[in-house]
Amino acid sequence: MVKIWSGSFWGGEDPSREEPLLRLMARTAVRPALAVPTLVLAVPSVVLGIAAQPLLTAATEAAAGLLDASAYVRAVTR
Repeated sequence: MVKIWSGSFWGGEDPSREEPLLRLMARTAVRPALAVPTLVLAVPSVVLGIAAQPLLTAATEAAAGLLDASAYVRAVTR
């Protein structure tokens, strides 16, 4: 097992394997059926990572509004 691991991990590249891989990469195209769901998940993740502060501020204000019932009581009793 160690010999196999050493040969595959530390061994040199096999030139006979390179050509089929290049042919496979050349004819493989990104299909919209796979790209669209990936983008639908990736774009919001990136936006949340970049613009986290405005979303955190909005969530904090919403939580404060839910915890402070005085505005609700004033609106209902009028």
